[in-house]
Amino acid sequence: MLQALGYGFLNKDGQQVPFGAIGLKELETITDTYVLPELAEWFRGCGMEALVLGCTHFPYFKASLAERTSLPLLDPAEDMVRRLRQSGT
Repeated sequence: MLQALGYGFLNKDGQQVPFGAIGLKELETITDTYVLPELAEWFRGCGMEALVLGCTHFPYFKASLAERTSLPLLDPAEDMVRRLRQSGT
């Protein structure tokens, strides 16, 4: 099982795996291990209209989660980049 850290994950052997080194299979494992699709659908059933990916590592498994939930996924980092480009910064 992978354990989330602020800069990557620990694999089952306790070794640090940086986010950039995680492959597609591991991202699907994270999504499934933490039952994220089921959790998102439960929130949808409670009236949630979208899921905000409010942590820096969530975009790493955004595609995997998007394939498994009907909720729109909002990534604030995408909006931040758009605003920075508009401001010329």
